[in-house]
Amino acid sequence: MKADGATSVILNLDIAVIGERQCGLGTSGGHRSLRPSTLAGLRETEPTMPRTAHVTLSEATSKGPPPPGNLAVPIFAHGTLEVEMYTPAGTDRQKPHDRDEIYVVARGTGTFFDGITGQEVRPGSFIFVAAGQSHRFESFTSDFAVRVFFYGATGGEKADQPASQLAERHDR
Repeated sequence: MKADGATSVILNLDIAVIGERQCGLGTSGGHRSLRPSTLAGLRETEPTMPRTAHVTLSEATSKGPPPPGNLAVPIFAHGTLEVEMYTPAGTDRQKPHDRDEIYVVARGTGTFFDGITGQEVRPGSFIFVAAGQSHRFESFTSDFAVRVFFYGATGGEKADQPASQLAERHDR
């Protein structure tokens, strides 16, 4: 914990998400909400949305095959954030996406190809892909699994600050 009370979040093989709005576990055709709870002092008719959600690797990979028309299994949604579990078999057939995305390799190894170069990836590898960017996984092991985090508006977010300013903001 930093001196000003800020905390850091570390992504590992389990996801812990903290939020203030509606959270849901993804299902085909939409999302089912987690059970609302009430906080002390609120009327029973004013449920609050859950503030945390936890999906283990085991839970994410046991949700079955992807819904029709999707290559990955939806496992969580909150606001613009959609999280999926992607376990390609044989060949990675994905096409460029219309939103920014982050991959975190959960298990297995492979090569991430960004349209120009390849980079070896393994559990814990973090990969950012801007909306519209060609990419795929190649030469991956049979147990390969990645969490995919889609977020933001169609077309992707625009960088409005140099990386040096972002680093300064997080050092406060």
